[in-house]
Amino acid sequence: MIRQCVVALLALVALNVVIAQQQGGQQGQDPPFLQGASDSVKSSFRTLFQNSESMTEKQMDDKVNAWVGQQSQSIQSAYKQFKQQMDQMKAQAKQQHQQAVQGLSAAAKKADQDLTQITDNTSLTMADKNKQIGAYLQNLQRTNPSAAQEIQRVMQMGGPRQ
Repeated sequence: MIRQCVVALLALVALNVVIAQQQGGQQGQDPPFLQGASDSVKSSFRTLFQNSESMTEKQMDDKVNAWVGQQSQSIQSAYKQFKQQMDQMKAQAKQQHQQAVQGLSAAAKKADQDLTQITDNTSLTMADKNKQIGAYLQNLQRTNPSAAQEIQRVMQMGGPRQ
């Protein structure tokens, strides 16, 4: 539970949502920039994520950007707008996160910084990020249960309890 909350809060990256849907095999809603696109365009977008579990975030972003560059002007424009909106949401989430961790102990703040470094590392695959975050949180629970509890409260409640 903690791992998913940490990843969700710290790694709000536009394409990660799409990538997670594709990796999970969910055929749910297509990203907004594909609204009105043909089935073949949507299908070609989905094929970008075959074997994506072995790609880094940067590799996936590069692959998507190259694909978008080959699409119609309307898709390129919609994608640009989508990325801008996601960047705004990411900045807002980061600001809310910074406010939420202000009241944490020094040990919990250090843990938060370490977890942020993992999630911000674009050279890791999503599987590697999840594995490292899980291992870090398990170790934190063993070595500093109170800091782990603070991190858990922030992730579950949206802020530290005082």
